[in-house]
Amino acid sequence: MHVLGFGHEQSRTDRNKYLSINWTNIPKSAWYLYSAGSDAHALLDYSIPYDYASILHYGPFDFAINKRQPTLVSTMSQFYTRANFQLSALDVVKLNAAYKCIGTKVMTDCVDYMPECRTILDEQCRSSSYVRDVCQTTCRSCRMFT
Repeated sequence: MHVLGFGHEQSRTDRNKYLSINWTNIPKSAWYLYSAGSDAHALLDYSIPYDYASILHYGPFDFAINKRQPTLVSTMSQFYTRANFQLSALDVVKLNAAYKCIGTKVMTDCVDYMPECRTILDEQCRSSSYVRDVCQTTCRSCRMFT
């Protein structure tokens, strides 16, 4: 993804809505890796929802001074941070948007973009536009990202 022009998800300028960062558990020498907007490529989000499952998202204990305390914690109780080793569904949507691969299956299908969607309740669909965007099948709220 870096080679294709993308930056780390936790560096997006809107990340504070989705993450809490435990700065005291990160060495000061690594703070720049967590600064919102520090990664110029992260500014290109193509209006696609924040992606906890992105291959370019740090794991919850990356760079931790104390490995028993997370450096990243989701602010949305339904979703969690994790280390990822493959492209997420939203990574593919972002790549398709960046390189104008219009009409590809993943951009036009109504899908759940996060594994946690299978545990989402109807009330969570009604109360959160983010949940509706990333759990489209579960919430019956299909839309195409462009």
